[in-house]
Amino acid sequence: MRDLMASPFGSLLLHPWVDRRLLRTLRTTYFPLSRAWAAAQVAGRSEDVFADEIGDRPRPRGLVRPALAQIHRRSQALADADARWIDLMFGDKGRRTPPWRLVSAENRRLEAAHALSMSRSALIPPHLARRFPPIKHDVKSSAAVTERHGSRLLSGQSFPAPEDRPVAASHAVSWEHGAMQWLHMASPVADAGTAWARVYLPSGEGRQPSGTVILGQGISVEPEFVRGLSEPPTALTVAGLATLRPEGPFHGRRRLPGTYAGEPIMGNGPMGMLDFLWAHVLELGLWIAWARRSIGGPVALAGFSLGALTIQRVLTAAADWPAEMRPDAALLITASGAMDAVAHDGALAKALGVPQAMDASGWTAEQLAAWLPLMEPRGRPVLPPERIAMVLGAEDEVLPYRCGNDLATGWGIPEDNLFVRPLGHFTVIADMFRDAEPLERLVAMLRGG
Repeated sequence: MRDLMASPFGSLLLHPWVDRRLLRTLRTTYFPLSRAWAAAQVAGRSEDVFADEIGDRPRPRGLVRPALAQIHRRSQALADADARWIDLMFGDKGRRTPPWRLVSAENRRLEAAHALSMSRSALIPPHLARRFPPIKHDVKSSAAVTERHGSRLLSGQSFPAPEDRPVAASHAVSWEHGAMQWLHMASPVADAGTAWARVYLPSGEGRQPSGTVILGQGISVEPEFVRGLSEPPTALTVAGLATLRPEGPFHGRRRLPGTYAGEPIMGNGPMGMLDFLWAHVLELGLWIAWARRSIGGPVALAGFSLGALTIQRVLTAAADWPAEMRPDAALLITASGAMDAVAHDGALAKALGVPQAMDASGWTAEQLAAWLPLMEPRGRPVLPPERIAMVLGAEDEVLPYRCGNDLATGWGIPEDNLFVRPLGHFTVIADMFRDAEPLERLVAMLRGG
C-alpha cells in the first residue's frame, strides 16, 4: 500500500468516487462472501447446514461442495498451526527452542490464517449463481439491551475503572525493525473472553522505546488474517516508538462462531455496539497501564473509523480512571460524536440495511437515543485539546463529516491538530500512507511538543 500510494498512480485513487465504488464492492461482494465464509466454517462439509446458516434457498451443490471442502481443510490447518504456535510461543518448550523455530511457527500460523481468509474466493461461483446476503441481522430487542446494559446506564458508571489483571507475554521473535511479542489477558467484561494484542518493539543499539502507540480496532479489519497487513506503521517504529495492536471483540481470535469479523456490531443492532465498546474501552485502559509498566514512557491512542469511535469514548471515560490508565495523546482518524447519525445516515449502515432491520425489530429513535450516553463521547475529554489530533474526510459518508467536525469544534481541537482532507472515508486512510503529517503530529504530541 505504501508503494502504491507513493506512486503516480496513487494520487489517481484519492478521489471520493473511489469510496463510493469500494462501498459498493463491500456491499455486493466482500461482505456477502464473508457471510457465506462464516456460515461455511460452522457447516463443515454439510451443504444442508450451510443452507440453514445462510437462511436462503440452497445453491447448486456442484458449486457449494468444493468451496465447503476447501474452507474446512483450511480451518483445520489453521487450528493445527495455532495449537503448535501457542505451545511454542507461550510454553516452556519455547524457552529451549532456537529463535528461528519461533519465527517459523509464527510464519506458519500467519500463512494458515491468510489462506483461510483468502478461501472466501472459493465461494465466488455460488455467489454469482445466487447472491449471498451481506449480513445476518439478529437485532436484539430493547428489553434485552436493558437487561444487559441497563444497570450501567442507571448507575452513571458507564465504564468504571477496570481492575488490573495479569498479562501473559509470549517469547519474543525478531521482525524487520526489532522484536515482536504476543500478549493476552482476561477481558474485564466476563463474557468477552480473552483479549489479545501484538506488540512491536524497536531494537538495536540504544533503541529503548521512547513511548507506545496503541492502535484501535477497525471494523472487519483482521491484520492477523491477511499477510502483509500484520506489521504496524513503519514510521512509528523508525521514530523509536513501540506499537501495540489489540484485537477487539468479535475480530480475529475473538470472532464468534458463524460470524465474520465485526458482523455482530452491525447485525445485532444497538446491542452489538454496546457490547463491543463496553469490553474494548475497558481493555484499552488496561493496555495503556500495561504499556506504562512494561515499556515505559508516554502512551498514545490512534485509531481509524471504529477505532476512532472507541478511542473517543476512552477519552471521556478515562476521566474516572487511575492516572496510569489515561492516555497522553490521541489521534482520531474519521470520528463522529453522533452515533445515531452513524446508524441511520451512515453510508455503510444504509448499504447493509441496518436502519431497516432496526425499524423492523421495533426500535424507535427515542429508544436508541436512551442508549447514546453509553456510545457517544459525552462530556469533556481527559486530555487537553492540544494533545488530541483529528483527521476528517470532507466527503466522508460512512461517518458523516459534519458529525466529526462538530466533535472537533465542541472539544476545541486546535487548527494545527485538525486535518481535513477533500476525501471520503476509505481514501482518508489510504492518503495517510503518503501523507505522514498526522502521524508526525502524534509523535510530537507524545514527546510533549
